Amino acid sequence: MTMAKKKPTIRSNTKPKTTPEPPAVVPEDFYNEYNDLRNALRFDKDGIDDALIMQPVLFEQVSSHLARAINRRDLVREQQKQVEAQVSSRVREDAEAKLTVKEVEAAVEQDAEYINAREVYKQASYWVDMWDGLKDSYRQRSAALRDLTQLHVTGHYQVGGRSYEDVRKEMAEQRRQ
Repeated sequence: MTMAKKKPTIRSNTKPKTTPEPPAVVPEDFYNEYNDLRNALRFDKDGIDDALIMQPVLFEQVSSHLARAINRRDLVREQQKQVEAQVSSRVREDAEAKLTVKEVEAAVEQDAEYINAREVYKQASYWVDMWDGLKDSYRQRSAALRDLTQLHVTGHYQVGGRSYEDVRKEMAEQRRQ
């Protein structure tokens, strides 16, 4: 006579049908600053001087935000690991029989507290990716500014049918008079 193995009962604060709303990982000003810096990427050829002056300042701000986002993500990851360990321990303690590693992992994956911690980590990772992409955009902006500056220096842009160099010389002559 073979006896069917009784599946152990697992008690935890699982809510399999609903996923809790994750708390905001990023303060609202973080989002606003991202949008402001993203909008500051734009410049026109007549504003190259201002764009050149502001480029290192803006690049530093983006780099600083990226560093903070990476730090925040790493802290959230550590918190997620702690939550995972706590939930795993709780699942093992609450079980009526010994659980396999797979059963514990499955119970942890369904735990509302763990789900919340995982979502917070996903949000933090998202913002690292967003700031990293913005930093890449500012690198591209720097290259574009360098190229446009070279075009200005070589007199590529024309003002009223005259080269930039000719207009500059003419204006300098008018100032002397």
